[in-house]
Amino acid sequence: SPCPLFPRYVRSFYLKGLIGITSRYHRQRQAWRPHLQASQQAIKSFIEQNSIAPRGTVIILGSGPLLDVPLGFLNKHFKRVYLIDIVHLISTRIKCLFYPHAKMRSLNLVGAELDFITQLAGPQKCSLANHPALKDNSTWIQELTALPLPDLPPADCIISLNLLSQLAIFPYLRLEEILQNLRCPQNTRLQRLTALCNVINGRHLKLLRSYPQALLISEITQQHFKEKASYVQRTDETILSAELLAQLSPWGPNWDWHLAPYGEIDRQVEIISKVGAFTLSSPPIRRP
Repeated sequence: SPCPLFPRYVRSFYLKGLIGITSRYHRQRQAWRPHLQASQQAIKSFIEQNSIAPRGTVIILGSGPLLDVPLGFLNKHFKRVYLIDIVHLISTRIKCLFYPHAKMRSLNLVGAELDFITQLAGPQKCSLANHPALKDNSTWIQELTALPLPDLPPADCIISLNLLSQLAIFPYLRLEEILQNLRCPQNTRLQRLTALCNVINGRHLKLLRSYPQALLISEITQQHFKEKASYVQRTDETILSAELLAQLSPWGPNWDWHLAPYGEIDRQVEIISKVGAFTLSSPPIRRP
């Protein structure tokens, strides 16, 4: 079913992304195996060691093509397994036919944020100085933070699965387009975009805290290696900021995900992500 409040081109983008992930997995099955096994083991140990009620309900956010989801284990342990993603591949739908407790839901987790940002476009020929909302960096951030959280079913446990780094993509691109049209200075534009990402990530953690048990599996950093004539150039990209990490407690050791080994993107380029599983340090927040 189509995602509410979600433009068709965005769904198309993510559908192509899911197909691309599945294709890359088939090419890099050996390189990806340790990451997929570590993700599944983190989920299993979290559920077993926290004595989460059997025959209850679990929610998986970012279920994707189910490569890192221990679906058989979840189907045995829970009466309802909600698989939440923007779109679901036909292969995923077929696989779920063999697991009667699995229930797929197409849901946009940042639909409210994307609609809010789109409404900030303002009148034509408007500059940042006289923009009704964006001229002040605090008002619109407060309004964005106060938006309702995504409407999810009640559950005993919620798991966010390699999703955090993708949440802000389209709100980010939409705000960037608006700020460019407003002839916003580069430093100010970066400030606004960083604030947007921080709010979206913070709201995601708030959503997880609204459940009795929550597990976050996320990339922490992403390392890009490029071979030069006599050395290897390394560039690090931070996914989980220090501010976010301070709100999390590690669930087991981190691990490497060889996302794009040499030859996948380019013969001289390799991408390795550092991934970790985390519980949330703060006590649960009651959902409104």
